[in-house]
Amino acid sequence: MKTSKQILLTVAGLVIIFFLAAVILLRNGVQLLRQNDRIANRYREISVNEFERLDISSCWIVKIRQGKECHIETTADQDSPLNPTIENINGTLFFSVDTASAKTNTDSLFVRITMPILRSVKASKGADINITDFMGDSLLVTLEDGCTFSGINYNIKYVTFKTSGENTLNITKIF
Repeated sequence: MKTSKQILLTVAGLVIIFFLAAVILLRNGVQLLRQNDRIANRYREISVNEFERLDISSCWIVKIRQGKECHIETTADQDSPLNPTIENINGTLFFSVDTASAKTNTDSLFVRITMPILRSVKASKGADINITDFMGDSLLVTLEDGCTFSGINYNIKYVTFKTSGENTLNITKIF
């Protein structure tokens, strides 16, 4: 009798522990979905001319896909304390923020880019670049000062990386 009570209490304790773990995991998942939904609802479209190169500095989180036309959506707001600017100069799209504000503000600015051709990406000061489903001939990637570059499902024949400082590369090619 005593042994069966111990087994029953042990099983009941394990069930309660698994239940609590499942509730905690579910709660974390729901919070992540809500955060992603809040970010997704804040995107607004920006009109720009054709571009083939990107120059990104500071706290930008950039997702790049291939498409027929150049298309940009961003969460950057002109009223932001980071004072973000996006401008196209001679086919290079520059993303920048106020350097003094970026040191004291830990917010990130999100950008989704669709473009037909990507020739080069230059990132600095902790930018996060993600390239997905992209095809091309060659790409030059320059990373400086703590940037992250990830590529998934891309088919680019020649990719050249130039890095300085601590950077992270995560490349997955499924072709």
